Amino acid sequence: MTLHPNAELLQHAYDAFGRGDMQPLLDLVCDDIEWVDSTLGPLAGTQWSGANDRSVCLNLADHAG
Repeated sequence: MTLHPNAELLQHAYDAFGRGDMQPLLDLVCDDIEWVDSTLGPLAGTQWSGANDRSVCLNLADHAG
């Protein structure tokens, strides 16, 4: 079964993020993204960033196991 092209892009970005490479993920997001975490953990709340702003991704990476 062939994956949808968007699924392949997302899988590539997810795999790269797991290796600490955030650029493929940043390549997929728009310039004014809103990140919302509704949990009560350290990333809770709403953050805004652009495609060239790595701070949200770095924060996610710091808290990912």
